[in-house]
Amino acid sequence: MAHEVRSAGVRVAPSTLRKYSAGLADLAAFLGQPTSLMGLRHLAHVGPLAAAGHVRRWIEELESRGLAASTVAGRLAALKFGWACVQRAGVVDWVLGGFCAQEPAVSTPRLGLDEMHALLGAALRQPPHRAQRDHALLLVLGIAGVPVGVLPSLRVEDFDEAGRRLHLRGGVGQLASAWVLLGDGVAGSLSAYLRARKALPGEPLFVTLASGHDPCSALGASGIYRTVTGLGVAAGIGHRVTPRCLASFSRATGSGGFR
Repeated sequence: MAHEVRSAGVRVAPSTLRKYSAGLADLAAFLGQPTSLMGLRHLAHVGPLAAAGHVRRWIEELESRGLAASTVAGRLAALKFGWACVQRAGVVDWVLGGFCAQEPAVSTPRLGLDEMHALLGAALRQPPHRAQRDHALLLVLGIAGVPVGVLPSLRVEDFDEAGRRLHLRGGVGQLASAWVLLGDGVAGSLSAYLRARKALPGEPLFVTLASGHDPCSALGASGIYRTVTGLGVAAGIGHRVTPRCLASFSRATGSGGFR
């Protein structure tokens, strides 16, 4: 007999749990560790511990069933699912970046769940401009210090690899031009990403390695593997990325790759 997981008024069918197990686990980790590389900080009325408790109960149920995720696509899609579940549970106020919560006297723009959902979803769509892909990737990486009110016009102006600083331009008001200090892991992965993107302008960076049409052939399978693995670790979504997973990711998104 099929069972449903019930938490804070949210019902989740077993089939859905199987599909989104890894992303829910990631979401629980982010909720419990607001200083993680994803930089997601929960400032809702229920408090971060209460929200983390909701998700951890889902995770305990998943672990009791022996469920595990196998693709990067499942993890990314699960983050969106996690936002929806938490929203239904009454958690309505999130911001991007641990910098937002350090100084109460500093006014920080808030990012609603609908906006966060849309921005995360942008990473799985096919935006027409390369700068929009950069923007989606930066949001997924959760680079600390990037103001919330940025627009898809955000673009990378310069990257000081030695100083681990990223120069961004675009957005509204606060981010006409800004330097962002990066952690070692994020800086290394972003460096690999930008080098690959510069060598292949206008093309998706991550493509299935099993398809006949591979616009990233200049990067090579090993280069794609190293880059995706590095980005995954920097984003806090795990390091179990294989060529087979990349192919599954492309099939699951129907886009032929990460846009």
